[in-house]
Amino acid sequence: MNVTSIQNLLSGDKSKLIEPPNTTDCPFEPTSNKRSLEVNSTIFSEAENKTNSGHKQPPPGYICRICNIPGHYIQDCDLKDSENKSKRPKFDIKANCWFCLSNPAIDKNLIAYVGDEVYLTMAKGMLIPTHDLLSKLNPLSDEKVSSPDLPNSNSKEIIDLQDCLVPGGGHVLIIPIEHVPYTEPSSIHKSQNVDSISAEIGKYIDSCGRLFKQYDCIPVSFTLTRPNSNLHAFTQVVPVPISLANSVKQAFINYGEDDRLQWVNEVPDPASIVSNGGYFKVDIPIIDETEADSDSDIKKESLIAVFDKDFRFDAQFGRKVLASILGIENGGDWKACVLPTETEYKMTRAFASVFKT
Repeated sequence: MNVTSIQNLLSGDKSKLIEPPNTTDCPFEPTSNKRSLEVNSTIFSEAENKTNSGHKQPPPGYICRICNIPGHYIQDCDLKDSENKSKRPKFDIKANCWFCLSNPAIDKNLIAYVGDEVYLTMAKGMLIPTHDLLSKLNPLSDEKVSSPDLPNSNSKEIIDLQDCLVPGGGHVLIIPIEHVPYTEPSSIHKSQNVDSISAEIGKYIDSCGRLFKQYDCIPVSFTLTRPNSNLHAFTQVVPVPISLANSVKQAFINYGEDDRLQWVNEVPDPASIVSNGGYFKVDIPIIDETEADSDSDIKKESLIAVFDKDFRFDAQFGRKVLASILGIENGGDWKACVLPTETEYKMTRAFASVFKT
């Protein structure tokens, strides 16, 4: 059976069309099956604009740091090559920095001490040396052995505060109050109070050393610095049992071999670091048996690895090395070591009660 569209019939010779009785006229105007260009003009124009611009659309929430306007990447910003950069809207770094005290979102429950130039806070996702971990690393030691049901000291479970070698765990961050990208004296940015910041950081590391010494531990401190970035510099300090002290230096050297790091003994001038480059520095105390009972500041040996802009340095490198020394499973990932807020608060109070400058 052949079926012919009524529209085709109407477009032909109407004299040949015999309508049945009681037929009414069609209420609709005959139109083409194709959509008109006017209906889709908006869609076509948008697609054409994207094709002509050649710019990728950024994900939702992305904001250009030059003009503070969403909808385009920073490299596509019309103001990128503007000669009058003073007219560019300023991005408020401090309001979005997790280490600036002016940021209302900062976790103040972790702050243990505030000084003149820096403040001291417990690390989020602490590396916590415990008696239980030490007994497993040194089976012949005299350290007490905790209950086998004791949770991992760096798990998200509630830990036994009494099992920590240092009250409150001891893993701290020393952070400049001023937002600075480095804490070593430099020939650039002389207006920044870097000298005073550096001196106070050294003072607090020595204070941690005297405290850790009471619990047979040494302070291993490390810093990742990118002088030409907008990152907020800080120094991490982790207590390491004296019985493991001699393995620290070689552990950093061994781990650095995988990334072909070249270690030096002198800190480079930040002015000499190329754009987006930087350096990693770790300070390792030197154990001197003759000064075991002395209250003098601990002597340190520094290892520095400089990297250029093309090298992707692992920001967790320092804690990964120390986690391996301390035998902390998954300790290289700070997120895997985050404790409940209530436990963090208790540990902060425990550390603050014994810390003295």
